[in-house]
Amino acid sequence: MYLWHWPILIFALEVRDMSEAGWKTGLAVIGGALSLAFLTKKLVEDPILRARASSRPRNRRLALALSVTAAIGVSCVSAAGVIAVEHRAEVDRVAILAAMSSDCFGARSLAVDAECDGELEETAVFPSSPYDDVSPLFDAECSTGMTGTEIKQCVWGDPSSETRIALIGNSHAAVWMPAYAEIADRYGWRLDTYFKHSCTFNNASRTQSDDTWRTTCDEWVSDLTAFLAEEEAYEYVLTSAIAQNRAFRDPDTGAESFNAGVQGYESAWQPLIDRGATILAIRDYPRTTLELIGCGVKTPHTPCSRSVEEATVDFENEVLAVAADRVQGAEVVDMSNWFCADGACPVVIGNVHVYRDAGHFTETFGRSLSEPLLHELKEQAGFPDPQ
Repeated sequence: MYLWHWPILIFALEVRDMSEAGWKTGLAVIGGALSLAFLTKKLVEDPILRARASSRPRNRRLALALSVTAAIGVSCVSAAGVIAVEHRAEVDRVAILAAMSSDCFGARSLAVDAECDGELEETAVFPSSPYDDVSPLFDAECSTGMTGTEIKQCVWGDPSSETRIALIGNSHAAVWMPAYAEIADRYGWRLDTYFKHSCTFNNASRTQSDDTWRTTCDEWVSDLTAFLAEEEAYEYVLTSAIAQNRAFRDPDTGAESFNAGVQGYESAWQPLIDRGATILAIRDYPRTTLELIGCGVKTPHTPCSRSVEEATVDFENEVLAVAADRVQGAEVVDMSNWFCADGACPVVIGNVHVYRDAGHFTETFGRSLSEPLLHELKEQAGFPDPQ
């Protein structure tokens, strides 16, 4: 069962172009796995065990042959699933590249002058499976794990550019990389990324219950601060964080403290500001639920959304926003109007799945945010026009 169920499930989902199995598909997968497990037991495993117990060389050769045959069988089914996944991903990539030229693609459909109703009606929604639509910044070579401390610098855009920009923070900052990277490409700038899971760029100690997560985050921030002091100065540093995160420790009492978090951001940013950087603090984007994401997958042209009140946090309750509002050299950038319209925050916008899980938006939607992000950086943060 262990060997057979997963490749059969993956193959079934890809053949039927589904992101999750319904009860009928689920029963079929279980039935197929049980049948193959039974046959493998009777025709492969039992004969191998009997042959291995035999002292006759012929039987041992039979055992080896059966083992190889069983391995090839499982591998073939697994390979078929992988090929199907890769084929669908390639089809997605081609279709997305073609769709991206439209003014109605993803977040761009929410622009004031966009006229998209007719164009979007009953057409394809990308990607076909949002759950795996993840930015390359999340790859191991560019991200530090929750228990790691290594400083991983990844370079995007033009590595030789004299103008350097940076993206620093946890996954809620990392999701902005596709949009920010396209801006860097447009400007001909260099973009450096520094990303650690579940760790904001903040000097205040954390109050997470897991000691390893807390201590490695503190160490990573300290090491990164020292590393950046030796690097060439940046002109812009983009960062973001989970709005609900208030897990910062008061240095005197050890209790959770909103103000300690604010001060932690201020002290982390100041050395970069002193060297000429402008901090671009993007307010956290609206959040959704797994149930709504599933609704958007099953019925993408039916509104599946949360209200703005449910999906967002008020400004005065968001540590990062309050900090950026206080610090000279930092700018607050609010992108919520590119996720929500008419009081609702849907999970499909401009024929693009917005979210891959309850807390992160998809790479495809992130790419559609490049023009809106550039617009808001100019309007809200005085970002320069491209040269």
